[in-house]
Amino acid sequence: MNPFDPQLQSLAWALIHFLWQGCLVWGLTALSLRLARNSSAQVRYLLGILGLALCLALPVVTFLKLRPLTLERASVQILPPSEAKSQTAAPVAPRILVRALAQGLETSTNSHLPWVIRVWFLGSLLLALRLGGGWIGLQRLQRKAHAVSGPWQQRLERMSRALGLWRTPRFLVSNHIHSPMVVGWVRPLLLMPAGLLSGLDPTALEALMAHELAHIRRHDYFVNFTQCVVEILLFYHPAVWWISARVRTERELCCDDVAVAWCDDPQLYAETLNRLHELRTRSLTPALAASGGDLVFRIKRLLLPSPALRGTPRRVNLAALACSTALLLTAGFTTHLLRAESPQSQTQDKWFLAGSNRKDFTITPDPGTTHSGKPSMLLSCDLKDVFGFGTVMQQQPPAAFLGKRVRMSAWVKAEDVKGEAGLWLRVDGKDQTAPLAFDNMNDRAIQGTSDWRRYEVVLDVAPEARNLAFGLLMENTGRVWLDDLNFEVVDAKIPTTGGGMKALPSEFKATDWYLSGPGVSAYSKHLDGEALHGGKPSYLLASKEAPKEGFGMLIQMIKGQAYLGKRVRLSAWIKSEKVQDWAGLWMTVWGKRDGQSAALTGDNMEDRAIKGTTDWHQVKVVLDVPANTESMSFGILMVGEGKVWMAEPSLDIVDASVPSTASMH
Repeated sequence: MNPFDPQLQSLAWALIHFLWQGCLVWGLTALSLRLARNSSAQVRYLLGILGLALCLALPVVTFLKLRPLTLERASVQILPPSEAKSQTAAPVAPRILVRALAQGLETSTNSHLPWVIRVWFLGSLLLALRLGGGWIGLQRLQRKAHAVSGPWQQRLERMSRALGLWRTPRFLVSNHIHSPMVVGWVRPLLLMPAGLLSGLDPTALEALMAHELAHIRRHDYFVNFTQCVVEILLFYHPAVWWISARVRTERELCCDDVAVAWCDDPQLYAETLNRLHELRTRSLTPALAASGGDLVFRIKRLLLPSPALRGTPRRVNLAALACSTALLLTAGFTTHLLRAESPQSQTQDKWFLAGSNRKDFTITPDPGTTHSGKPSMLLSCDLKDVFGFGTVMQQQPPAAFLGKRVRMSAWVKAEDVKGEAGLWLRVDGKDQTAPLAFDNMNDRAIQGTSDWRRYEVVLDVAPEARNLAFGLLMENTGRVWLDDLNFEVVDAKIPTTGGGMKALPSEFKATDWYLSGPGVSAYSKHLDGEALHGGKPSYLLASKEAPKEGFGMLIQMIKGQAYLGKRVRLSAWIKSEKVQDWAGLWMTVWGKRDGQSAALTGDNMEDRAIKGTTDWHQVKVVLDVPANTESMSFGILMVGEGKVWMAEPSLDIVDASVPSTASMH
């Protein structure tokens, strides 16, 4: 088993957390049963069932809560700025100590999680085998049992109708049991010791039969089976066994009340139970039999006004309550201190996958590739041809960095990156469509294969900043690892870094372009400050070498919610130089077709392509955006060698009088 497997890790932690959760349920159930001691057995039975249901639900809920966090969890630690640490060292010291102790405990526990799963699985397996053995034993009892005489079967049918059973159970007698029992749920079977038919008063025997028929009417066999499952899954906690035992006792008391009401003679029924007590031997009761409870207490309850149920000693209950309270307070206190110690703690481990084409990318913690000794975060795409980019990212409030210059640094390793990769940091203001500051290492991108290297991004965080978004992105195919990510405040002497806009545009931005395409390795792009149009720089897409196949393109992708059901026009000024094959402005509209993602419509100007060398001229692509559109991608592409410039791109809505240029429907 891989100890870092997210699913198993979440399961192991859910089992561990149930140690204190079970104590809490134990204490609450014991208290509720104590308060309900003068209530009916049915009320106490329902309280016990509720306690068992909580025991089963808490690990499931904990697992579901932990699973997404574990799947997204990274091994990086986002540290608060060193300057802020020095200013608050004295008051934060106890919190740092608690955090260190908590992290040390977590690290130590994580190393033993495989054994937690192994021990839990082995224990559950043994108890499941025991349950299976009980089921086999019941099948043998049924095969060896024989039917009763006609009058007793008729009496059972009469009693079944009187007690409201929709179906009369089968009635068999056996020489291998010493107490009556009910077997089965869908087709219930009443097994009676052979000696009781001739050794008991008919009224007393009817009372025993009424008791067993009450089990059938209440579906106790099914409840008992569920109890066995809970005991198997949570066998390691004594609270489960204590609550389950109380449920079985109260269940028997409920059925005793039905039996007493049937015979209307508590003394006779008590004597009958005493006779059963004398007949009992050390033989093992099958695990699935709907029986149980404290027989001696059941007899005393019928004869005495209010006997005390023999249960867990008071000192054990008090110890359970104290343990539960201490563990609960410790967990809450530690969580409070950890959150107070680091304002970023709520997001520091919550990495998620995003990007313009995230469906083709994956992120996973990689314990086998590391620089800091902890698992790194792997961003990968193993497909042959990919359009767009993927990023592993987080977001966090910038409160600790407002008005300061911040350096984000991390160790990055790359393998066979066909496009570009790099760290990125975005400072968002109130309007997140217009970042206050941004850098994605576009001017110093990571390409190809490289060993661990420290990279950094330095930006100013304005006082009005509302959010920091950051991570590692990759265009096209390859693999990149991220490790030991760190934030720190630096002084103004350290220059800021800058690059093109590439990260997750929410709508069209004239500067948000990135390089992609099936032949992307043969092309390059940059913002050209010499080839101006309208006094503004243009984007240059140029071939670095003769492409062996495919093409290169500048691309941007948006959701396009503002354009649904409308006709849109993408326009730009284009200039070309020695374009061997062809180039063109392009746009594709994506959505669902027959339940699958597909291109709904598109145009790439192939029927009016740009070739050779041309001066600045405006080109346009006009498309209808269907109501089922999910996203829109657009840009400029070039097939073969050459250079093509794009300036002043725009995207606007036009009316139906402007003809569509769609070449794909």
